[in-house]
Amino acid sequence: MGPDGQNTVIDGEGIESGTYRRRNLKCVGSYEGGHRGLSRALKSHTSSTICSLICQKAWNEKLLLNPSPLPKEEVGSLKYIDYLFINEVEGDICVGKKNRICWDPVQLTNEIRDLYGIQNIVMTMGENGSIALCGNDIYYAKPVSVTNVVNTAGAGDGYMASLIACLIKGMKIQKAMNWSSAYAALSITINGTIPSYRYPEEVEAFIAEHE
Repeated sequence: MGPDGQNTVIDGEGIESGTYRRRNLKCVGSYEGGHRGLSRALKSHTSSTICSLICQKAWNEKLLLNPSPLPKEEVGSLKYIDYLFINEVEGDICVGKKNRICWDPVQLTNEIRDLYGIQNIVMTMGENGSIALCGNDIYYAKPVSVTNVVNTAGAGDGYMASLIACLIKGMKIQKAMNWSSAYAALSITINGTIPSYRYPEEVEAFIAEHE
């Protein structure tokens, strides 16, 4: 946990207990002025993850969920999640239709919304770009074409992190998606996952070169 409560991950054995939740809420609440609510659920133990998300939601902050790896058990309604980040393979698994040859991204995101009650769904689609369903509005972002592909590992995570940063800065979803597509495209031209995550000014220069 950072000094102001930022970058906090709340998870672990026993988190389902009422005692743990009360202690956790008191701890998070003690950080006045801290930016709270950006939660990324990565591990297993679905009940623990849900409890941690509910703790964060108690502060009326935005919750963002990237369920990777996907839980094996049913999770029920996730309507308290503000943004769901997935890729197209995870999307198919979410609705129980994995390994489809043909699929409609608009239909798929609507099926996920209807199933889990999440109103904002962002789905990356590899070389086909990304799509976002926000309420009843659909947004697309085309991929940025590059020829010197070195390493694609981490491109999806980079896109997601970039999009979250853009939204925090107040950028509209369409512009945020376009900017994040460029961020991901730049990342795959650089070897190594962490080194490929570049500074904003480098991304801006990359965008200018590819306009």
